[in-house]
Amino acid sequence: MNNLYNFPSTLRILVILMYFRAASLLLFNVALAQELIPSTLLLIVSFALAAFLSSKEKKNGYYLTVAACILQIIQYSILLEAPFGFISVYLANPIAGVFDVAMLALAFHTQTRAFVKSRFK
Repeated sequence: MNNLYNFPSTLRILVILMYFRAASLLLFNVALAQELIPSTLLLIVSFALAAFLSSKEKKNGYYLTVAACILQIIQYSILLEAPFGFISVYLANPIAGVFDVAMLALAFHTQTRAFVKSRFK
């Protein structure tokens, strides 16, 4: 049976951060904006699905994780029309930047990639 305790710590933290990011996107967008932009809804579903598939040791979950992390950074730089790209957006909201960069770094960590290469199907 697949268990998060068998995962390396980088992948375990990545799965937890993805679930947290999906929940926080849902809660804050519904509470503050009172509506969901389709691209934000796509991110919520992709983070939740990527975390679920990664916890079940599916290789598609890992690829969806990388795509969702990159899409999150692109969405912030496009939707907010930042003149200097995502750097100025994350200077305005550094907490969002910390989560996005941390998730992308954890996804590309050598320990995570080695585990994905050896154990994911």
